Amino acid sequence: MALPGPEDIYLSTSLASYLDKKLLVLLRDGRKLMGTLRSFDQFANAVLEGACERVIVGDMYCDIPLGLYVIRGENVVLIGELDLQREELPPHMTRVSTEEIKKAQKADRESSDLKGTMRKRMEFLDMDYVYWLFALLDFIGMGVMNIVEISCLILAPGMNTPIKKTLLLNLNKFVRLFLHTPSSSSSS
Repeated sequence: MALPGPEDIYLSTSLASYLDKKLLVLLRDGRKLMGTLRSFDQFANAVLEGACERVIVGDMYCDIPLGLYVIRGENVVLIGELDLQREELPPHMTRVSTEEIKKAQKADRESSDLKGTMRKRMEFLDMDYVYWLFALLDFIGMGVMNIVEISCLILAPGMNTPIKKTLLLNLNKFVRLFLHTPSSSSSS
């Protein structure tokens, strides 16, 4: 049996094979850091030299320089070597300034927050009827029908009573919610 040689020491599970190479490090909070690995320890704490944070929003990106950067190992999700011979980003990506990417990040965050708020507001709706409510509210938005006409349409003959009741209840809740009108005492 032969003794292991120096090439066998650097197994794929060790960061030693990445020393002095340019890496991409994905952190738990979603940030992507790039830099040259200069040091590490048994806890995967790492020191990157010439580090930068790559921020991507839509088709825009920016590399924010960080300099010498210490990364706590418990925050590391993935470490991979960057191929210096390959183009890092698709050609449709546009490099922008730090200020522009921060504005885009803020707008993206606000948009996500708004979507979450809208989703929370709609949790009370019976999802089987959401499609019909949006269709009816589209008619209101286009000025084709008003709420009274829609209520009459729902109450028209041919629709069974439980569906009528649910549609009217949800339409009432939906309109009150998005018009921010206080709830009157409901009777059912």
